[in-house]
Amino acid sequence: MAVEETENLLDFFRLGKDLAFSRFYRFKMFEGVERSSQPQRRGGGVEPRELQVADFNDDGMPDLLMLCHREVLIYLAKEKTKAEAAK
Repeated sequence: MAVEETENLLDFFRLGKDLAFSRFYRFKMFEGVERSSQPQRRGGGVEPRELQVADFNDDGMPDLLMLCHREVLIYLAKEKTKAEAAK
């Protein structure tokens, strides 16, 4: 995973057989939140400052936990629809 703070993006990468990384998913963090309304950390720094991927709701799919702006955000994975899976 990689955080792109200026655009609030979180990129997910996988390592291919050729040992090259390729992005397979881009996630827009803080959707609908104005940047000026986001609390700022003292001394600056990148937000989110902690990321954890695990199955938090025991459905067998990886979920995402983020620690940022003194809050814990949990994004639960959802199953792909048939149309999404066909892409």
